[in-house]
Amino acid sequence: MARYYIEVLGGREHTRRLITLGTPYRGSVNAIRALTGDAFGALRRPFGWDGAVTEAARSFPALHELLPTYRCVAGDGEPRTLGDAGLADLTTAMVTAGAAFHAEIADAVARNGTPPYPVHAFVGKRQATWQSVAAGGGPRRYARSQRGRDHRGDGTVPLFSAVPPEWTTTEGAIAHAVRHGGICAAEDVLDLVLDKIEPLDLGGVLAPPCELGLDLPDILAAGDPIPVRVDADREDLLLEARLEDPVTGEVLAQAELLPDGAGGYRTSFESRPGSWRVTVEAVAEHPPVSVAELLTVGGP
Repeated sequence: MARYYIEVLGGREHTRRLITLGTPYRGSVNAIRALTGDAFGALRRPFGWDGAVTEAARSFPALHELLPTYRCVAGDGEPRTLGDAGLADLTTAMVTAGAAFHAEIADAVARNGTPPYPVHAFVGKRQATWQSVAAGGGPRRYARSQRGRDHRGDGTVPLFSAVPPEWTTTEGAIAHAVRHGGICAAEDVLDLVLDKIEPLDLGGVLAPPCELGLDLPDILAAGDPIPVRVDADREDLLLEARLEDPVTGEVLAQAELLPDGAGGYRTSFESRPGSWRVTVEAVAEHPPVSVAELLTVGGP
């Protein structure tokens, strides 16, 4: 339903990312088992409920939309789709309608082009999963393989069906050894989902440090204030200035620089005779960024 909204109903412009948890993009053989009643054989004795449950299942159009769209019907030669092969106990019109739902999404994806949003497909793996069915010459026979290979999955959705149909491999899937019913509650899966929702912005980590330009007079007369001005590319810096003894490193005074409204920051110190160092540091940056210069204050 999310992909139908995003691709068919125009929801792309509102979508930041798509996260799916065991979603049967290409359907599930378990839907065949439910709609044919083969999944409910255990209810036949002693309750006799299998027929009623099967009829209830067949009344849900959404369950028909979960039928496999891939070549899941095995037989002589190449596997066939449900639409081509047909299976007893499945209503042809409902099968066709379910396939049309998937086709409408596929057509919209092809028409819309590469999604502008990332897709994170969380899938289950290593669980025994029905993947194909064979009919003819007796009861339907289900197999945990497709084209002779067991791809496994989450117990409901085969691994290859749990990724978008336009993907050519499962390389982009985020796989965990969990069952279909537990993938939404698995703590390690949910931790990764949160990582996808709130990814780390590397700009704040890997960006080059901010650069500071210090404007300071070389020589001042005693009694004149020491003007400190800094140019920077950002207006949100927390800048601290220190007046220091250049020999001992003792801090004689410190002050916060404030924006001057002209693209810089300013503060000042009272002067005293001698040679001093003024250091300005962007204290909130990691690592801190600083710039320093010496000046001389003349006087008795």
